[in-house]
Amino acid sequence: MKRFSFFSLCLLLSISSCKNDRDDKCFDPSNPECENYDPCLAKKPVSADFVMEQQFATSGSLSNVFIQDSIFPFPEKITFRALEDSAYYRWELGTEVVEGFDKQEVSRALTLNLGHYSPRLSISKSPDSICHPQDDGIDVKTKSFQVISACETMIINRFK
Repeated sequence: MKRFSFFSLCLLLSISSCKNDRDDKCFDPSNPECENYDPCLAKKPVSADFVMEQQFATSGSLSNVFIQDSIFPFPEKITFRALEDSAYYRWELGTEVVEGFDKQEVSRALTLNLGHYSPRLSISKSPDSICHPQDDGIDVKTKSFQVISACETMIINRFK
């Protein structure tokens, strides 16, 4: 009987000592209540990334559909939209320069000849010096697109 009591006591102590302390703790760097919370996890350095988009149709059921980064000579409007909020924007669209704090999005009539074009965006913004101490708050991005004739598109049964 003493042996059974001693064995039971040892078993009880070993089971209770195996409790995992991590079960009660939070280890999610995106959760502010966790001990390993990282406030810089979701913050990114200043970026001049942008999209070029067109409204697919000006009326009808497709008027709320936008195509990004593929430009067609129809419909006749193109929109350049910076992904960075609350900055000073400087767009270089060919020979035209558009700049200001309110110029996150710029739309222009697509009156371009067929060919290659390279819009450029420069952004200036106060950087997050705590999370990104090397960020100077200035970034520049150039993208390119080609205006092609409708007959050259792959959607009219002409494949290359």
